[in-house]
Amino acid sequence: MDRDCKQDSAHQKQKIFSNKCFKPGCKAREMMKLVCDQCQRNFCVRHRHPLDHACEGEGRPISKAGYAALMRSLEAQKITQDYQFLQNRCKAKC
Repeated sequence: MDRDCKQDSAHQKQKIFSNKCFKPGCKAREMMKLVCDQCQRNFCVRHRHPLDHACEGEGRPISKAGYAALMRSLEAQKITQDYQFLQNRCKAKC
């Protein structure tokens, strides 16, 4: 049955997780590329969003969902700061 063939490519072991995360210190590898839209680098699932890997890309606009999440976060911070201001003001008067 040996036909003097070289190794059959179907029987060669292929690397599945070959896409390494670009974030320093992360050794994760993924099956498929997860490229950041802003910096064009490959990241793992955990670091795929620009805020998760401290993106230094060209700063193109984020998606609508990302923008909405950012606005919710900023609004929550503002409400917290306003509440703390009112508490401190009340303590000063009382």
